Amino acid sequence: MNYKREGALFVGMDLHKEFHAAVMTDCWGELIATCTVENTPTKYPKFLKEVLRKAAGKPVIFGLEDVSQYGRGMAEYLLSQKQIVKEVNSSYTKRERRRSTSPDKTDFGDARSICDTLIRKLNELPDANPQDIYWALQQVLSNYEFMNKTASALMNNIHTQLMHHYPRYNKLFSDIDGKTSIAFFEKYPHPALLLKAPQTELVDLLHKSKYSPSPRVIQEKAEQILLSIKEAGYKESNQQEAQNELIRSLFRQLSQAKAEMEKAEKQMDELLSKSPYKLSTMPGMGTILAATIIADIGNISRYRSPDCIAKMAGIAPTNKSSGNNQWQVRNRFGKRRLHYAFYMLALNQIAKDNKGKEPRNPIIYEYYMRKQKEGRQPKQAMIFVMRRLVNVVYGMMKSGEAYRPPA
Repeated sequence: MNYKREGALFVGMDLHKEFHAAVMTDCWGELIATCTVENTPTKYPKFLKEVLRKAAGKPVIFGLEDVSQYGRGMAEYLLSQKQIVKEVNSSYTKRERRRSTSPDKTDFGDARSICDTLIRKLNELPDANPQDIYWALQQVLSNYEFMNKTASALMNNIHTQLMHHYPRYNKLFSDIDGKTSIAFFEKYPHPALLLKAPQTELVDLLHKSKYSPSPRVIQEKAEQILLSIKEAGYKESNQQEAQNELIRSLFRQLSQAKAEMEKAEKQMDELLSKSPYKLSTMPGMGTILAATIIADIGNISRYRSPDCIAKMAGIAPTNKSSGNNQWQVRNRFGKRRLHYAFYMLALNQIAKDNKGKEPRNPIIYEYYMRKQKEGRQPKQAMIFVMRRLVNVVYGMMKSGEAYRPPA
């Protein structure tokens, strides 16, 4: 829906955990009033009443930078009162602040930047629509990303510790964070503990961790581990027990983080099954990518065309001009997580199959190679692929249908 700027009161809101800062201007950007409102539902009606009093019968248009975290309650209340609420990307706020003559970062300064963005890009900004399913997806996805970062930090620490105990630790198992590896190093953080135990104990551990259903393979693996340790050797320190307990602790935390990631992925699968979009049916679109795209885009009805999503994801280039010269540069604004999701989706589309012969999506791969033959660099060709995939995702979300490969 297109809204008229003329005669409207614009309200930009910088949102915080405890309070929100609001700036009211007319359609020309002239300051009318500023105020703060406590971030509690009981204070919202008084704030809206004051805004409507300032408007004096004029239409009011609100701009909120965040409608999924601190501003979720305010956005839901304003929408329940039939108010016009727009979602303003934080990168636009940053750009407006840099453009101003006093680029100091303050709450009211950010609210004023939001207000200016609201006036400039009124009909380009998406309508706020904080639905529960998108909010839930964002929360679960954030938890998954946090646990993933935690697991990565733990792995870095584990590599540092193991190199002092097992000189050839990376030769023992293909995946240090695999279930068998975690069980092994948690039980035997130092080679001395393993060599003092009977070999049958190691065989039982490999069997319980489901390393292989074949007893012969398990026996051979146990012998290979023991031989590798004896050949590499080891040394003990005076504080060996403290170091052993540290390694056990790191692997316990890693096991817990991976378990939480599995739970979060199952939750995302359940939420995706309840959403009206079937992005998971697209080849190369896993649970995490589908959840990221749907959580960041939200309700597709807010967007008039795939161009809006491309701009929001920072995929569409930025136009520059000076005199008669015109050119385009890379867009470094937009939601970086959404940008990365489309990048990974593009990689999955042009990748070869398991045999390494045929591309997973021959049409996308041909398009990618054609752009390179036209003189584009691989990174530039990848941007073209990402932009094409935005059209595909937009069409799937708009129609609500499953993915259909082109003829």
